[in-house]
Amino acid sequence: LPSASISPREPDRSKEKRKKDIETMDGPVASLPSMPQSPPPSSVVVEDYFPSPSADMDGHAAVSPPNGGGDPLFDRLRSEALAVLESEPAMGCLLERTVLHPSVNTFEQAVARSVAHRLSAWCGSNPDVCPQMVLESFVSDLSDAEDSEMGHTAGDSVREDALAYVSRDPACETLLEPILFFKGYASVVCHRVARKRWRRGNRFVALWLQSQASGSFGVDIHPLASIGKGVMIDHATGVVIGETATVGDGTTLLHGVTLGGTGKHAGDRHPKVGRDVLIGAGTSVLGNITVGDGAKIGAGSIVLRPIPHGATAVGAPAKIVGWAKESTPGSNLDQLLKNVERAGRSVVAGDTTVTTTQSAASLMTLDSTKSSLEDLTAQTDKGGEEDGESEDFSSEEIAGDTKSSPSDTGNSEEEDKVAAKEGRSVVLNDGALRIPKPSSHRRPRSVTYPLIEDEEVDFCSSFRNFATIKDVPSDAVSYCSLSSLLLSEGCDDAEVGEVFFELLRTSKHHEYVQGEVFRERFQDVAGRFTRIKPGRLKELANLTVGDKKGKCLGGDRRKTFMSMAGGRTSIAE
Repeated sequence: LPSASISPREPDRSKEKRKKDIETMDGPVASLPSMPQSPPPSSVVVEDYFPSPSADMDGHAAVSPPNGGGDPLFDRLRSEALAVLESEPAMGCLLERTVLHPSVNTFEQAVARSVAHRLSAWCGSNPDVCPQMVLESFVSDLSDAEDSEMGHTAGDSVREDALAYVSRDPACETLLEPILFFKGYASVVCHRVARKRWRRGNRFVALWLQSQASGSFGVDIHPLASIGKGVMIDHATGVVIGETATVGDGTTLLHGVTLGGTGKHAGDRHPKVGRDVLIGAGTSVLGNITVGDGAKIGAGSIVLRPIPHGATAVGAPAKIVGWAKESTPGSNLDQLLKNVERAGRSVVAGDTTVTTTQSAASLMTLDSTKSSLEDLTAQTDKGGEEDGESEDFSSEEIAGDTKSSPSDTGNSEEEDKVAAKEGRSVVLNDGALRIPKPSSHRRPRSVTYPLIEDEEVDFCSSFRNFATIKDVPSDAVSYCSLSSLLLSEGCDDAEVGEVFFELLRTSKHHEYVQGEVFRERFQDVAGRFTRIKPGRLKELANLTVGDKKGKCLGGDRRKTFMSMAGGRTSIAE
């Protein structure tokens, strides 16, 4: 317009001058249609923190080849990612921001970028810590070869952890899956970075990482906990690992596992889990106790006392039921406890004690007899009250449908008749339990478990099945005898359990240690698992065993042993 037509109240200005005045206005810029409107905070995309490569002319992101080479694990990961990118284009955005990003040249960088991306995505549009700083921390800490955890660098640990999922989890078909999706793997990676930060004095950074991992993945691991390599936390939801807890190499934890403390006590208060251990789902291991190498804990157990190496324990409180037949339960994942060699006294049927060294599966058969016989007794009681007489039942085997002959029990026919007359159950050679035929004068007896009547026996002890045995030969060593002796020498419960269970392993009777085995192996085994000096061990062996003929020591030596054991028990109980 000509200058004459411009109102005096609006001076003539150029477009540049007008734009500058608009930018300095107090009013909102977003109200002006000529200015680009900023997106609201809720629409900020987290992926912008980790920009993807520039797209080519066809709209596909340009994936650059890695600068490094010669790493088979990284090559495998990258080839799997490229295959997924080709077959499932919808995953392109995620892959190009993580594993296939141009800056990723090593396996550790791929892991760092993937986990940092997941943490930042969980933070939403308003992160507490700069995502780029989080990414740089992960990259530098996972590549650091100086600071180690349980003797392994972070880089070696994250590699072995990933391979553990591929080899143990039947649902994991590729190496790419745990890197991108498995929260158990991601939570352990976060822990390894948090632990390094804590040890370098960045306490609150470490606690922030712990908090973010707990909220994002549902796994709470204290930064000062120690975790070895090749550890798998399957499903992972609800796993808690305390400050002073340790988890050895090759161990597998299922979801809901708690490695907790003892309450308000400070200091070393959390469990120490050894190598190649399997801990089933929903298990709680509480207190500063040890779970030995190669141990196996059944699902839903509550472990309150130490578990020796190679043992299998289950229950609440957990008790030892036998030995794990495999040397690496953490890799075999026998969650049903079928691969177990039984040990100890498990069932008392009527007046007859039943001892078995079969698998845990046969124990389930015997255990099921308890409820079956109790129901049968209840029905008999009810029928007797109403009809005045009990129903006539035929003898059957719990483990099978066929009837057994007297020869199957290993007893004579007369002995079986006497047992049936007295109402006692008969144990077959194959471990099955025959139910006696009840009469109107005598009802069937239920299968009961031994009660711990001795107040000195710890009802939470994992060896309580062995502590209640009374019929120990004079030349044998029971758990109570050995425990009394070693505790008086300054040993703890874990050392007692290790010595007894190792001696029991080579003993023909799986309830107590035979005198011959004790004489041959006590000094060697106790020397490995206790801090007692060799000279003292030799003296103890001479005080606690008889001569080679199996006769128990008498006189002053026996009194000496009784005083050393605190007067609680002797070898012959």
